[in-house]
This record gives sequence, structure tokens and C-alpha cells, in this order.
Amino acid sequence: MIKTHGTLKGADTFRLRLDDNYFKREMVRVHVYENALVVKELQNSMQAGKTCRIHSLTGNMIGFNAELDNYLYERGLDLSELVTMLKEGSPPDDLAEVFTYRVEEEKGVRVFSPFAEIKPIKKPKKWTLSHVVKAILAGQITEGVCDGVYTDDYARDAASDYKRGPISPLGLAKRLTESPSGWRVWVDREDGGSVYLSVNCHSFDNNTLIFTEQTEQEQEEGQEGGGMVPGYYQEGSWSWLRFEGKPPEKVREKLRADGWRYSGKRKAWYHKRGATPPLIAI
Repeated sequence: MIKTHGTLKGADTFRLRLDDNYFKREMVRVHVYENALVVKELQNSMQAGKTCRIHSLTGNMIGFNAELDNYLYERGLDLSELVTMLKEGSPPDDLAEVFTYRVEEEKGVRVFSPFAEIKPIKKPKKWTLSHVVKAILAGQITEGVCDGVYTDDYARDAASDYKRGPISPLGLAKRLTESPSGWRVWVDREDGGSVYLSVNCHSFDNNTLIFTEQTEQEQEEGQEGGGMVPGYYQEGSWSWLRFEGKPPEKVREKLRADGWRYSGKRKAWYHKRGATPPLIAI
């Protein structure tokens, strides 16, 4: 799952193993693997003719987190400061004595960034993967479901119900940007102001996304009656929160900060991990 953060300062290196973590102030994606730290620069991401640098520190297969934390502690550094030194091309003098340090480059168009500033798009006559990615980043696609993932392991597929269920459009945008081969998109149907898009990789990874020309922020601003009865609901792993009218800005800010998003179709706020609403919203 993609997670965005304001700054890398004070980040817990162990927790960086759990998700795709993006940091706005430093403009980097940071991930800690079993025996490596990988830092991907985002300044030139999603731009043709540009490149992004990727820094990797490789250490012991066992205890890499502790090894990295000890290295930082003994030198009075935090991870944010180390990343800044790597980006500036001035790594600590003894870095290569402890870790294997490499710098590589990748085409900017194949590096995803959730911080890319994209203007809302008009509904195209013929959809492309680029339209889908732009609509997601512009806040015009905020809902999606996996219709089924199929492999050669039929028993495992059935046991996992073919991975059907809600997906993160942002996560799908990353996949379409960084590994676009085999993906196709077409309009499945239109319902009022919503366009239901089939976004599939060959015939084994099938997904549906919902596009509206209004952005998520515009939908929030236009909240009004209709849809669900006001209250808090659980539907599977999703939480839904419906207000009588448009809630105050401080409530909406808190909801967004806690990972809640607004569905213009259902005129309600939702959270994909079953979170309970913050007290300020109740």
C-alpha cells in the first residue's frame, strides 16, 4: 500500500518495510528490504526525457535494520539527513566500509510519484493508460475494485477468492506507470456522471475504476443530501461515514489526514481499512 508523509525526519526504519512510503519534503520514495535500503529520487518522476537516481545500501541479510540504525546512531545522523547527503552526492566517508553503496538511474517516465501535480482531465473519447493515471492523481478516480486475479495455482486463487475486493487507485496508478506492459483500458459502462473503466493486464488481472469529471475536492465542496442515511457504517473491510450536510473544513481536514476519502457517487466518506471516525467527526 502507498503511504505519503510530510517528511522523512524521525521515520522508523523498521516501519519502512511495511508499505510504499513517499516523503514530500525530501521528494523521495524510501523502502527498507530484508538486507537493503533503497531511496528513489522523485524530482524528475513522470517526465519524458528525464532520469531519476536510485540509491541503494546493501548489508547483512540478518539484522539489517539494526545495522542501519546503529550506523546512524553512532554518527549522530537520522535517516532524513543520510538521504539528503546521498541526494547531494556527498555520502559519509565511511559508508562504503559498512554497506555496499550503488547509484543507478531510471527513466523518469517509469518512476511514479503521488506528489505529481496533475490538472483534472476532460472525459476522453478514447481512454489510454495515461488518462487513467492522470485522472487518479487529479482526484477524479478515487474508487476501484479488483474483479479477479488468476494464476496457474487454481486452488490458491479460489482460497483467496481471486483477490476480489476494493483496491487503491493510487497503487494501480503506480503499476501502470512503472510496468505498463500488457495493460489495457476501455469503458465498461456509464451511469449518470460516472464512467466505469475496465483496467486489465492481459486476461489475468481484472479491475474496475470509477471516473467522474469532478475532482474529489470538488465533490467534497458540493456535498448535499441524498445517498446514504447519515451515520457510521461498516461494509466488509470498508468504513462509511455520512453527514447530514457538508461538514466543517476542520472536520474534512482531519478525515483526509486520517486516510478518509469522499465518494461523490454515494455522497459519503469512506476508509478502506475499517477505521473508526475521529472524535471530531462524531
